[in-house]
Amino acid sequence: LRLHRLDLHRYLGYAPKRIAIKIPQGTLSSSVQVHFVNASAPGTRPRIAVSGAVALDKLAVQDGAGAPLVELGHAEVKLADVEPLESVIALDRIWIDKLVAHATLNSDGTTNFTSVIGSDPTPAAAPSVAAPAAPPPQTAAAPAQKSPMDLSLASFAMANSAVKLTDNRNATPNNLSLEDI
Repeated sequence: LRLHRLDLHRYLGYAPKRIAIKIPQGTLSSSVQVHFVNASAPGTRPRIAVSGAVALDKLAVQDGAGAPLVELGHAEVKLADVEPLESVIALDRIWIDKLVAHATLNSDGTTNFTSVIGSDPTPAAAPSVAAPAAPPPQTAAAPAQKSPMDLSLASFAMANSAVKLTDNRNATPNNLSLEDI
């Protein structure tokens, strides 16, 4: 799968679920190989193996009001061996350049990321009082347990990055910046 500077702003509307962010700019590039391996020997299962690289460039992420959340100059992930059916993710390298996180502490104790990663804003319906449901029927075979994820990373590097924090919990906002990460 080869993508060259796919404009993320143009495709955000196609996301299957409405998300509370705006992406005014950013591109996605990839050179990924997907291998389907059929199970030919008895007792073996089919495999999907993914390798290659994925990159993001000039990404800007904003909250619903247009305030900056994250800016990114360049990020690249090199996949060594990813087997999604087996929950195996072996990454060769993650390289991040010019990442700037804009964090704001609000007076009520929330952050500017709360609306983005928080729970669904629609209130849950009040539970109704009903007769207890019958227990599910027991089956002879127990469901197969999902194996834990096997995640490995050989190398991680970040350069020219920063965190910019605004603390609005007091009458006078305080600004703090951590540069050259």
